[in-house]
Amino acid sequence: MKLNLSENLKRLRKKHEITQEELAGFIGVSFQAVSKWERDEGYPDITLLPVIASFYNVTLDELMGMNEIQNQEKREQFIQTAHEFASCGNRSDCISTLKEGLHYFPNDFCIMLDLATYLDGFGETNEERKMNRNEAVKLCQRILDFSTDNQIRNKAQSCMCYALYRNGETEKAVKIAEDLPTIYASAETALPNFLRGKERIEFCQQTIQTLHWLFWWLITRMNFEDYYTDAEKIQLLQKAIAFYEIIYEKEDYHFGHLRIADAYEDIAVLLLKQRKTDEAISNLDKCVQHCISFDTLPDTAKHESLLVNTVEYRKQNTDRATENNCCRNVLNSILHDLESSDSLYRQCEEKNAYKQIIKKLKHFAN
Repeated sequence: MKLNLSENLKRLRKKHEITQEELAGFIGVSFQAVSKWERDEGYPDITLLPVIASFYNVTLDELMGMNEIQNQEKREQFIQTAHEFASCGNRSDCISTLKEGLHYFPNDFCIMLDLATYLDGFGETNEERKMNRNEAVKLCQRILDFSTDNQIRNKAQSCMCYALYRNGETEKAVKIAEDLPTIYASAETALPNFLRGKERIEFCQQTIQTLHWLFWWLITRMNFEDYYTDAEKIQLLQKAIAFYEIIYEKEDYHFGHLRIADAYEDIAVLLLKQRKTDEAISNLDKCVQHCISFDTLPDTAKHESLLVNTVEYRKQNTDRATENNCCRNVLNSILHDLESSDSLYRQCEEKNAYKQIIKKLKHFAN
């Protein structure tokens, strides 16, 4: 905990328009001592603190900066609690916590940005989701209007374009997205040139993980289009999985289990469309294995693979779309699909391997 005494001494003296010599004369010390305090090179004797506080007509807490410290701790508690809710998929309580935090700290741009991010896409109905996105856009615009922090502004700009796009305002979203910094003009590109030693290694490894996520994200976005055949889409997803195997050669995928599971599930569906039932079930089983690995992760875990061995997985730093675990989400997806008369999964129902998969999902589901 860092006291704000030096800054407060300087601020109060200037507010009262007195010199260091005048303050020194009042409390009976040298002006060099006052100068030293204001440079944060030492503290007044404890017996002098009530005298200084009385001179400025403030409380000891105000003089020591305890109010600012307590406010900072309270602000951080709001953010930490919200992230804990988000890591468990409890977005409702996450949003409520951030709204409460914004009530206490109405001009805190970090809380504002987190709230905008979690509001995007939240809601039981389309109307509620649209309303929440509109609120997210307003929060982002407020950040862009008043914040001078470039990182927060860029994140708000990104959040804003997603919310606009999902609300059907594609033209506005594209225009805002085009103004975002590119990979070539980013901290991830520049900083590895200037950092040294362990700091450089840690930053590069974290960036490798970020860029790998981007690689996976681009492939999944391409797979939404009809440009590729189903067979080519399977190949693309297999390449995304292969890339994970290159980066995480020790199979310490951690959060990556979730994305690999998604890829195998998508491959299984594409194979079912081709009536390749046994091959589809094999991929679905791989999906479930990664779901189980993700759902049984500890709260923290170190990576051991060479390219990421300084990076640590922390559950609290991850966001979940729902409170369900991965196995429950896959099981719900299959059961929902089976409600349709033309469900692709109907061709699997009599297969023992498929029955075993459903049994495993039910065992590990919440």
